[in-house]
Amino acid sequence: MSLRAFLRRQPQPVRLRVRTDEDETRIIELSPDVRNRWKAAEEAVIGARAVLVECLDKSDSILRAQKLEVEGADDDAEDGGSSRDLSKAIMKERRDIAALVDAIGRNYNDAFDRGAKAANTGQENLVALVEMLTNQFASAMTNLHNVSVNLAHFIQASASETTEDGEGGNGKLMERVLALAATKAMGGAPDAHATNSKGKKQ
Repeated sequence: MSLRAFLRRQPQPVRLRVRTDEDETRIIELSPDVRNRWKAAEEAVIGARAVLVECLDKSDSILRAQKLEVEGADDDAEDGGSSRDLSKAIMKERRDIAALVDAIGRNYNDAFDRGAKAANTGQENLVALVEMLTNQFASAMTNLHNVSVNLAHFIQASASETTEDGEGGNGKLMERVLALAATKAMGGAPDAHATNSKGKKQ
């Protein structure tokens, strides 16, 4: 039986009471237009998205009642299911993106830590190298000073021999310089008062 036939059945109601799909109760007054009364009543019930319609008499007593199915309810349920599925998919994708961002952040932190450790190691090696070069330079300066002092002593000694013997000291000076170089190469230091070519102590 159609809704319109249900409404106009005898005894005919004076007004209608409906309960909507949102659990709201409404009263629908029937149109005084006899020709279009039941068509208008049917459209009003459908428009209210009623799940229950009650036919009332003048004293608002229930003459009859009928449950209704809201048109488009199945479509709404399907749409709701699709919306829930879409929401779940979006949430899953967001979780995956968040996990990826966290992984990238951890990789950056690890790379930074490794770089900092490598920089510290390189700095320590550089400091050690500078210290070694400084020590070698100080040792070289000390050796150069010793050579200068010994050379001055040899020149002095040669000058003294030239004065005493009346002979030119250039040859002797060269001999002593060569002796100094040979001794230094072997790790020793010649005595400034070494024996001269005549076997005398200076």
